[in-house]
Amino acid sequence: MKRRQALAGSGAVAIGSVTLARTARAAPSLTDNTPDYVTRSYDEDLLEKYQPMLDLSATDETPTITGYVARSADHDTTTLNYWAMYTHQDGISTSDSHFGDSEPVVLEVDEEAEEIVSLYYDGYHWFVARSSSPPVHTTEGGMHPTLWVQGDYHFYTQTTKEQMGTNSDLLGVTEWTDAEIQGKLDNGWPIDIRTLTVPWSLSAKADWWGDEIGGGAVGRLLQRTYLMLGWQGADDADEDALAT
Repeated sequence: MKRRQALAGSGAVAIGSVTLARTARAAPSLTDNTPDYVTRSYDEDLLEKYQPMLDLSATDETPTITGYVARSADHDTTTLNYWAMYTHQDGISTSDSHFGDSEPVVLEVDEEAEEIVSLYYDGYHWFVARSSSPPVHTTEGGMHPTLWVQGDYHFYTQTTKEQMGTNSDLLGVTEWTDAEIQGKLDNGWPIDIRTLTVPWSLSAKADWWGDEIGGGAVGRLLQRTYLMLGWQGADDADEDALAT
């Protein structure tokens, strides 16, 4: 279903694009790119109240879930930022397999009304997928969007609690500190920093990729091509929800 034969041997530049990004630009500063009207904090109770429930049945790896809360005087909603951190990605060839993999889910919530306003998630290789009424699993004091994790590349599709496999759970949320985020940026992470510092920007974005030539720009182009060709897990993508 994932067209492994078609992709095997096709080569990849995605990993190389990250390497190029390390040499082509100075790392952006998380602090300098955070507007005065935005604050980041770790609110464990709030993050765990809405944390996604993940169906990990298709992968043999359990990620660590890190996160933070972003609030803004310019917005009526609060964003809950969750990043699933995997030790590695086992693609279908050596060219798309690598150590470390980071997969985002961002919730925009109305804290007063205790409602999910919008769900943004990686619907295919850092392409934004959106939903204003995602399926949720309700627990005592909690409301959890239900997401299936693609086995090779760890992006998500929406699912329901009834459809989830036996390896489904709430994993807890540890703090993702500014220092840890900056460390990834310093290491050439090809991300659009506004998706981290002003997460509300995801309402108008098609992906998490940055625009640097040789980094995020190349990654975006390659992954869009793979999606059109039906490669790298495209059969599993939540295409109806993709913003791209």
